[in-house]
Amino acid sequence: MSTNGSKSIDKILLIDDDRAFVEVLVRALARRNIESIPVTDIKNIRYASFKNVPYAIVDMLIGKESGLDLIAKLKSMNPQMRIVMMTGYASISTATEAIRRGAYDYLPKPASVDEILIKLGILEKIADKKMRHLENQPFEYQEWEYIQQALRECNGNIAATARFLNMHRRTLQRKLASPPGGLYS
Repeated sequence: MSTNGSKSIDKILLIDDDRAFVEVLVRALARRNIESIPVTDIKNIRYASFKNVPYAIVDMLIGKESGLDLIAKLKSMNPQMRIVMMTGYASISTATEAIRRGAYDYLPKPASVDEILIKLGILEKIADKKMRHLENQPFEYQEWEYIQQALRECNGNIAATARFLNMHRRTLQRKLASPPGGLYS
């Protein structure tokens, strides 16, 4: 379960010794209803406990250990696991080696949460779920949801959202002032 009480979409194993990065990522994923399993020290890691975890983000260097060596161990527990290797020291040779060992993809740090979710294939899953939900809704509701999403993307800035939607600011404000019937009553 996610921290806000709604059902998690997926679980992601986060293996990185940078505690601040892991904490930020855990909170960002929780806001998207994605449960994360943070691991900042791999000395006592129990790989068998990750048998049913579909995704992993693994740092290239965890303390003095190589994240590349973890790929085979994780894949032996769950061959279907999608692993994205992340590093602050990106190079073609390490990217090639990570993929060769079984990583699904490779990302240089810093990377946004959306970049990570795209690489894991989760962002499309979230969008598909939202679209299936909207398919059975009236047009007014679909429009309202699209406007709300655009408003979030523009950090609540009405003028920026209006530009993004190619809509006059006052028109946007009118639409925001009158949600579709029964939506918030």
